[in-house]
Amino acid sequence: MLGQIYNAILIFPGGHGSLVGVINSFVHCVMYSYYLLTVAYPAVKQSVTLKKFVTQIQILQFLLCTVHFSTICFKRDCDYPRWTAAVFLPQNMFMLVLFMDFYIKNYVRKPKQKDKKADLEETEESRIIEGDHIIQKRSNINSDMQGSLRHIDNSRRNEKKC
Repeated sequence: MLGQIYNAILIFPGGHGSLVGVINSFVHCVMYSYYLLTVAYPAVKQSVTLKKFVTQIQILQFLLCTVHFSTICFKRDCDYPRWTAAVFLPQNMFMLVLFMDFYIKNYVRKPKQKDKKADLEETEESRIIEGDHIIQKRSNINSDMQGSLRHIDNSRRNEKKC
């Protein structure tokens, strides 16, 4: 990332490339620190607050980049090459939409959690149903085998008679 920031400043001076690089580097430092914490202390994984915070920072990153690239694209007196902003603007908008969708689904509209007792009863019912189904299959297989064995016995008896 540092090499990309250096090249962005060297080839396209004006600070726009470095701003995106600095924001992205900061967000990645936060993300990898969170990953380190989850490996070092597995209980951290259960913390919804930290997960939510990391996602909020990523959303903020894509929002800032979208606004920044939009400004470059649509402001006429900016000498920074518009093609670079035109390339990165859709990508940042897509990422913003995807992260917002993830955030809303996981942190705003939480999925309904069933009652544990209802879950246990439902699991028991499915086990009973599956058990009956397995017993029925076994009995079908046994009856099929018995029918086949009868057929073989009858054919052997007929051979002996001939």
